[in-house]
Amino acid sequence: MGLIYGLGDILFSYIFSTELTALGILFKILGGFLFGFILAWWFKRYSDLQLKKIEVKVPEEETILKVGGANYHFKNKVAMGKLVLTDRHLIFESPKNYNSNLPCSFTHEQIKNLRPAKSMYVIENSFEFESGKLEPHKFVVENPKEWIEEINNQNN
Repeated sequence: MGLIYGLGDILFSYIFSTELTALGILFKILGGFLFGFILAWWFKRYSDLQLKKIEVKVPEEETILKVGGANYHFKNKVAMGKLVLTDRHLIFESPKNYNSNLPCSFTHEQIKNLRPAKSMYVIENSFEFESGKLEPHKFVVENPKEWIEEINNQNN
């Protein structure tokens, strides 16, 4: 993103100005990287703050194994929230009630055909599974292979 910003700034300067020095190009590229770094840092900080606000109710007798941010895709609907894996359930909780009828808790027995998935047909950043006759449930998470491995360990 920052590189695109820097290159766009160079192109803008080239179109609307006659002077474009090597030092100017270097500063524009460095400025683009700095812009991208600051933007990425801000988004990460903002999402971490939003995740801290979400409280997931886990039954006392269950042990939490893994927690992380996730986007839940189901029937052309998307909700942002927190995903929690316990020794008995996979639980999703959203800070806003996007879709009150979304199933948000799955026992390990309900999780069938667990597999990695791609976003935009390219990015391997998610996993999906089926539960009964419903459409597949897809979760976009960091390190989807770790989530799949941990869920499979609980199913065995």
